[in-house]
Amino acid sequence: MDIVIRKKTLLEKEKEIKFMLDYRFGLGTYDEMLGMRRQIRKEREETVYRAMEAKRQIQSNIAIATLCFAIIGTLGGGAYLLVLVLQ
Repeated sequence: MDIVIRKKTLLEKEKEIKFMLDYRFGLGTYDEMLGMRRQIRKEREETVYRAMEAKRQIQSNIAIATLCFAIIGTLGGGAYLLVLVLQ
């Protein structure tokens, strides 16, 4: 019951804000504000996605570099041991 009342009150206040903005700054101001909110939210989500993607790429590159060094180290160590045995 309380949720319904809060929802109705929120919708009523939103209508009042829309009316005041449209009356004060001209028709479409409220819709323009909502469009700006959507654009900001979209840009923020894209920024977060790019940051996550960059972090994932860095982690992947570190893992590849570590494996390369391990393989090179193993091959180098094997060659060193082979040289020691053949002497």
